[in-house]
Amino acid sequence: MKRTILPVLLVSLCACAIEAESTDPTDPNQPTDPNQPDIEPLLPISDLFDGTSLDSEWQVVNDQLFSVSVADGSLYLEPTSFCVWFHDDTGPFVHKEVAGDFMVTSAVQARKASDPSQPVGGEFQFGGLMARDPDSAAENYVFNVVGERGGFWSVETKTTVDDLSEVEGPEWPSSDAELRICRVGATFIMYKRELGASEWLEAIRYRRGDLPSRLQVGPIAYAYTGYPDLQASFDRVAFAPVTSEADCTR
Repeated sequence: MKRTILPVLLVSLCACAIEAESTDPTDPNQPTDPNQPDIEPLLPISDLFDGTSLDSEWQVVNDQLFSVSVADGSLYLEPTSFCVWFHDDTGPFVHKEVAGDFMVTSAVQARKASDPSQPVGGEFQFGGLMARDPDSAAENYVFNVVGERGGFWSVETKTTVDDLSEVEGPEWPSSDAELRICRVGATFIMYKRELGASEWLEAIRYRRGDLPSRLQVGPIAYAYTGYPDLQASFDRVAFAPVTSEADCTR
């Protein structure tokens, strides 16, 4: 399956750009996140999804494979057909472009589209976060997702290098998780924690010196079935600058 790449928004995280932003916590126009108040500062590209439709600054890959909606402070992605992120196959993706070191965080719930009060079932249906090379002829990315992995819930991580994927899928207590990807130079660290928990757990780290400074970053979803029943919800997508690994768990 060939990728569909739409025009993108580039945001630089260089030190000069960060210093130019207002980070006064008393400023009512400064982005805030009641679910994650320890991220300080949030970059303006963060989205709390407090509107009724997807902001035009987000770009969409493979829009024919899923539906996208915004309501009640969350983004919802629902696959409508078989779609995966594996090797050279590409699935649903909503992204902004980011350059330099960053971290991106979201509380993700993988539920049944037919009954969102229930955890996702079936086989291999996930939602989470991805950082992807926008220009490579082959697929190159890392991701961190939560969902159902053929009989058990899992926070699954993946690194794909020139269309070849390596996957880790340990068990997880539920189909929900707060997820984070933190980039420090060539190191990408995947973090996870249960919703409401205070301590981050390091899931895995990938050394990806091949990935360029500029990446597509944002929510993904996929369903390894011709009959998907997945609603992946994201209560926010919070972007923040980092200068060292110590910043990754603040």
